[in-house]
Amino acid sequence: MNRRWILWLLVIGFVWVIFSRYAQIKDLAQTLAAGAWQWVAVAALLQVIYYWVIAVSFQAAFYTVEVKSRVRDLLPVTLAALFISVVVPVTGMAGVALFVDDANRRGESPSRAAAGTLLQLAANFLALTLILVGGMVYLFFQGNLKAYEVIAALILAAITAMWSTVLLLGAWRPLSLQRLFAWLQNTANGLARRFRRPPYFGKDWAARNASDFIDASHAIVRHPKRLLATFAILMGAHAISLLSLYTLFLAFYKPVSIGVLVAGYSVGILFQTVSPTPQGIGVVEGVMPLVFSSLSVPGAAATTVSLGFRGLAFWIPLLLGFVLIRRTRSFSPAERSLTIDWGVRVVAILTGAMGLVNLLSALTPPSIYRLDILDRVSPLFLQQSSTLASALTGFALLLLAGGLWRHKRVAWLLAVFALGLSIFTNLAKGLDYEEAIVAGLLLVGC
Repeated sequence: MNRRWILWLLVIGFVWVIFSRYAQIKDLAQTLAAGAWQWVAVAALLQVIYYWVIAVSFQAAFYTVEVKSRVRDLLPVTLAALFISVVVPVTGMAGVALFVDDANRRGESPSRAAAGTLLQLAANFLALTLILVGGMVYLFFQGNLKAYEVIAALILAAITAMWSTVLLLGAWRPLSLQRLFAWLQNTANGLARRFRRPPYFGKDWAARNASDFIDASHAIVRHPKRLLATFAILMGAHAISLLSLYTLFLAFYKPVSIGVLVAGYSVGILFQTVSPTPQGIGVVEGVMPLVFSSLSVPGAAATTVSLGFRGLAFWIPLLLGFVLIRRTRSFSPAERSLTIDWGVRVVAILTGAMGLVNLLSALTPPSIYRLDILDRVSPLFLQQSSTLASALTGFALLLLAGGLWRHKRVAWLLAVFALGLSIFTNLAKGLDYEEAIVAGLLLVGC
């Protein structure tokens, strides 16, 4: 498929995810804004560290299978893989393919990179399993362990065993692995012949890739310390994420015991992994509050903390992954021009959408509660003039979207100014921080 169409399909998928979950995302923004900002900021910083450590874990896994990599290169791929796994939910394989393609473009063996990526996934699932065991034991003794949680945990164990078996097959049964690669090659090329297409794989593809994968499997066996280091890094990543969740309890409720924290976190991440929806969208947001509520956390606090955690741990990284996918090596210099064109047009569309948002927001009465807060710090004429300015800025953004679509530099400069003005006017007219946040993210994207 032409790379331009792939990019546009990803954009369409991303827009669908955002619009289909717009109410949920808005609730997340309101939730984060309602907490003690100092603790929310700490939780956000911990999530930044968490994803950096996840990138380190991929580097460690690649080092185990003797593939060279750098954390600064892997971090954008890690976030982009999260985005792709949501938009193209094929059991996580789309994210794996991105890591493999990135390594291939760096001159590394794609088969070894695939083995390293699967190793990281297997080690991550194993680390989660250990944390999950502690959480489920706590739930059992509290009398709150549910059958669906046990079933989901068994599914996770099966997935972990499957990835581990694939990795070790090259060391235990190399001939079986060679036959598997040969079957994949024959099947793919058979489909190509049926559709009158040239062969997808060359004659030596199966033998060459099976050999590389077998070498990677032997490297894992030869370097047990590297394998343990990968696992230890991932345990540390989960510990950081747990600490982020704990700080959100401090922001919205009060300190909770380690048992409550581990139980809610592990079940939430479990259903993010094995949920029928991509990355547990709509499922995790329901399961985590149920677990916390069953452990004597008030329902309102349980829901608020869970939504806040999902916002920091999933939705914001998802947005960053959408932005950073253009910076991965999966786009060659020729393809980067397509990506730039794609990015400009996406910004043009979003700029027009922001113009509509400003117009609708200016016509919608502000919240009385927020107006009470504004009345204490802002004169009435500023609020009224900001409402008018927001409407005018909306019209301007609608007009500028056409210029952005045509790659006009003057339109870009004016759009940057209008978006910055939108942030101020949306806050000044009614503390509409949701619209201000959207304008700020779009301004960063410009």
